[in-house]
Amino acid sequence: MASLKKKQRSPFWYIKYRDTSGKIIEESTNLRHDLAGQTRKAKILKAERTQEELQRFNNKPACGQWSNWVPDFLQVRYENQVETFTSYQTRWNNFQIFLEIKDIPRVQLLKREHADQYMNWRKTGCKEKHVRRGHHNTALAELKLMTMLLDEAVQREYILRNPFYKLGIRKVPAKEKPEMTDEEIELCRILLKDKPDWMTIAFEIALFTGCRLAETNVILSDVVLGPKPTVTFRNPKGGRGGNKDYTVPLHAELVGLFEELKCTRTLPDQRAYDPLPPEGASEWWTPSRAFHRMFKGHPKLKHLTFHCLRVTFITRGAREHVDITIMMKLVNHATEAIHRIYQRLGVADMSEDLKKISLPKRSVTVDMTVLNNTAGTINQ
Repeated sequence: MASLKKKQRSPFWYIKYRDTSGKIIEESTNLRHDLAGQTRKAKILKAERTQEELQRFNNKPACGQWSNWVPDFLQVRYENQVETFTSYQTRWNNFQIFLEIKDIPRVQLLKREHADQYMNWRKTGCKEKHVRRGHHNTALAELKLMTMLLDEAVQREYILRNPFYKLGIRKVPAKEKPEMTDEEIELCRILLKDKPDWMTIAFEIALFTGCRLAETNVILSDVVLGPKPTVTFRNPKGGRGGNKDYTVPLHAELVGLFEELKCTRTLPDQRAYDPLPPEGASEWWTPSRAFHRMFKGHPKLKHLTFHCLRVTFITRGAREHVDITIMMKLVNHATEAIHRIYQRLGVADMSEDLKKISLPKRSVTVDMTVLNNTAGTINQ
């Protein structure tokens, strides 16, 4: 694209650009760089030359075509971040279907109003293209990926500016997940008796470790049984030190479960369970959907999700005054700010701590003589 430069012993701006034949031209603008007014005119001239080049460049069918640069860009940028790359590929695939429906083969054709259209389209889904309905925040996350891709398009000089810059679409606050009561936990265990075994295993591991659903499917060789049993979670989501393994002590209630699993699953690197989808399951089936249906199918559990087990573990630890540093290591939280979001301590939990605050006791009867003497002293 066009550019301005100064030359030694010359008071004028020089402009460099590509002409209609493709030849690079460098010539004087006859506009002085020591005068503000003429410098402003030189910048306008540069913008005009750039716009002319872009118009010629954009007339080529392959210029800015999504398929010519987006897949390679994501591959190169996130080749060492497997989970991020997989997530971004999924988001890009959804947006790519929208681009096909709207007939937007090149980045130059994308406009600001397409952002609002995408939000509406994504939240209704598209059965013909096998795109299921998404949440508002899911659609917004996909738009943020597109904003990043459009920033890259600006750097590559496919477009002059990012049409998705500062969209102003706000994220919807996530619904607060409650702590599970003992009665709700026992009710879940009763319901799980009629469910596949892998659901019971995942539930118990999450209850006594506070880990996420994806982390419950541990590799059995990562469980060490003995005087001091431990369990290692591989590639956790975020947490201390990024996506690194972390090891925690194994709760006594889980020792028997893992002893039984190790006896029945003897192959090397075998996992705690195999979450097979039921017959007739949709192509979008995931382990989380199985628990989602279980909770929503019971009137007393409709307000719960599987992640409430993590909230329960952290809240119970805070209620028992386990040091916050220890709790953060047990659940692999990186910051106290994130960790405190999971605590659901109420007014009743403060009662015992309130008793620890030492203050002078209030007398039951009031000595009026002392009050009168005090009042007389103040008046004098």
